[in-house]
Amino acid sequence: NGKLSFRSPKKVVEELAELKDMGVEIFYFMDLNFTAIPKKAEQLCEEILKQGLKVSWYCMSNIDTAAGKKDLLALMKEAGCYKIAWGVESTNDSSLKKMDKRIAGRLLRNDLVFHVLEDALNAGMLNQGYYIIGFPWETAESIIQDGEKLRYLPLHQLNVGIFTPIPLSEFHAQVEGLEPNLELHDRNTLIYRHPHLNHETIKRIQEQMHHQ
Repeated sequence: NGKLSFRSPKKVVEELAELKDMGVEIFYFMDLNFTAIPKKAEQLCEEILKQGLKVSWYCMSNIDTAAGKKDLLALMKEAGCYKIAWGVESTNDSSLKKMDKRIAGRLLRNDLVFHVLEDALNAGMLNQGYYIIGFPWETAESIIQDGEKLRYLPLHQLNVGIFTPIPLSEFHAQVEGLEPNLELHDRNTLIYRHPHLNHETIKRIQEQMHHQ
């Protein structure tokens, strides 16, 4: 029916407690955006605290839904969250504009990315960043230049993935020479005919960025 349904925080926390009793020490919430509905995230954290459950967990979140949510980040930390994986994607405002990354209707800017990561850091979190290289408008030089800006973001871990156009997306319809083998659509393979880069070049840059 297209409607979202949510499990009750009480049931989720009871399951966490059962798993902890079985020896599980660290939990990972697989929601693509844990803070997509801040109130739901808040309720789950409050239930963890209410039941007095001492657990360590981490999750993924988007910059847009965590912007200005210092209290929520602090609550997540209090409830046992020690790391958040963020979709940083680019340090270039022009690239963010081309991706049409928006927050409340406004285009996302790199300075806001910095502030949200800083808020999480100040709350006591580890920040993991998912970064993307290989957009059609990029060159080897621009990727390296933009990548230098990552040094100024409060990140503890960095995962650099190669741009993979998603089916039915605008980019998927625009790129040429798309690789038909879906097993290679893995964020580690250049799967389309890039106007400026080949697979060997972008893999070399990816490896260099992971070792910076």
